[in-house]
Amino acid sequence: MPKSKALILVLNSISNFSGYGISIALGLISYPIIIHTIGLDAVGIYALIMAVLAPMDLTNLGFAEATIKYVAQYAEKKDFEKVKQYISTTLFMSLVVGLVGMVIIFLAGPSIAYAIFNFKSESFETIKLCFGMVAIGWLVRQLTTVFLSIPSALQKFRVVALGNSVTSIITTGSILLVLLYEKSIVGYAAGSLVGASISLLFWFAINKINFSHLKYSIRFYKDVWLTAFTYGGWQTLGSIGSLITNQTDKYFLGIYLPAAASGVYNVILQIQQKILSAIWKVAEVMFPMFSASSEKDLPAKFSGLTRSNYMLTAIGVVVFFPFIVLAHPTLDLWIGREFADQGYVVMQCLLLVGVFASITVVQTFFLMGNAKVRQTTLISYFTGFFTVVGSLLFIPTFGLHGAGYGILFAAVTRLLLFYFIMKRYFTNSFVWHEYLVSTLLPLLSGISALLLFYYFPVVQPTGFFSLILGYAAIALVLLGFLFLSNVLIPGARMHNQEILTLGMEIKSMIRKTVQD
Repeated sequence: MPKSKALILVLNSISNFSGYGISIALGLISYPIIIHTIGLDAVGIYALIMAVLAPMDLTNLGFAEATIKYVAQYAEKKDFEKVKQYISTTLFMSLVVGLVGMVIIFLAGPSIAYAIFNFKSESFETIKLCFGMVAIGWLVRQLTTVFLSIPSALQKFRVVALGNSVTSIITTGSILLVLLYEKSIVGYAAGSLVGASISLLFWFAINKINFSHLKYSIRFYKDVWLTAFTYGGWQTLGSIGSLITNQTDKYFLGIYLPAAASGVYNVILQIQQKILSAIWKVAEVMFPMFSASSEKDLPAKFSGLTRSNYMLTAIGVVVFFPFIVLAHPTLDLWIGREFADQGYVVMQCLLLVGVFASITVVQTFFLMGNAKVRQTTLISYFTGFFTVVGSLLFIPTFGLHGAGYGILFAAVTRLLLFYFIMKRYFTNSFVWHEYLVSTLLPLLSGISALLLFYYFPVVQPTGFFSLILGYAAIALVLLGFLFLSNVLIPGARMHNQEILTLGMEIKSMIRKTVQD
């Protein structure tokens, strides 16, 4: 029996997520070890160093996203000459950007960091050494991004999963091994550089083995560069807004509070970003899919968008909301009671931001796949503006908790802009109640379950095993709320039927695999 498009999409999503799942597990294991080895101050300082680097990401000009977009598009047409030209040009650009950025980071980074942030008592030479290693890592990361983009663009997500699994082990292992010999922020920076360098070699090798028919090189093609620059240029403008969104809270924390506060915030942010990145990986397969189907009519695209959006929103709700309920015991068991007391409110805010981000991730890939980069640029600036406003309002008043309040404020306003952009794009094909069902119905189900466990705190874990059981119990209740809401809300029952049909397909596939 041939696989349906929905089943193929789910299998690709599972493959893409599976590799990243190992990264999450390794992060959960390694973070407490790193914190207790180098201390929260060092963790905070390294986070602020990386925040100084963040504006350098703009120099990439969006060529990585352009690579995925156009390689997917021309591979669908079997035009491998164009595929080669796009990869070659992106490699050229990444090498140039990497070399220039490496010099700028090494020369200017330490002075900028000391001028902005609140760690003037730290050793300047230590910070300078860290910036030197981070600068080399910048070049390595630019090249790695290109090789990582190729299997994603060709929708070979088993290769992506394998690569992410191996490189996660390499990176985490390198950091922990180096920290055995150098228990400081310098050791952490050195371990990160070693892991990144080995990962670059691995991604290069895995592409050569799996895609030997793509004869690309480091070369500049002017016409391809112009097309990619037009697409990537808008992506870069949008990245300015994303930069403001993702770094404003860190900058204000570094200015107003000691480095240890940035350390607490960064550790919690890493948890949120790991979970959100896993959901992003599940949805990432939709970018090349939307790119390949960008010429379909509007009603067909709207139907595909709302169905995909509902699934990802439901996943985000089921994944994030149990952690919101269990924020304090999770941090307590994972790192310690003092850390939990400081950070659990921030964790709850950031996890709720993760839910809102899950609501919009499919819509973001849809706009990118249909070359609506002006709209994604508008969204990023809009979000960035309200992040700045929220941080200015809340961090000076509420300190560490204010960083969570500020980014949550921006996330809520972002939902409204997506609604109006989608309504304008689809015009007469936009069905408002279908759109709202696909975006808000899972969220309302999650909030209902959250209130239930808030007023009836029956889940109170005292160990990791009971924490896992509590998480599973809350997730099951959330699933029950989702199915019930689909039954009660007109026009939403199709989602239950689609899930059940998909489940039967997966069951049949597993049975066939076992029999074979």
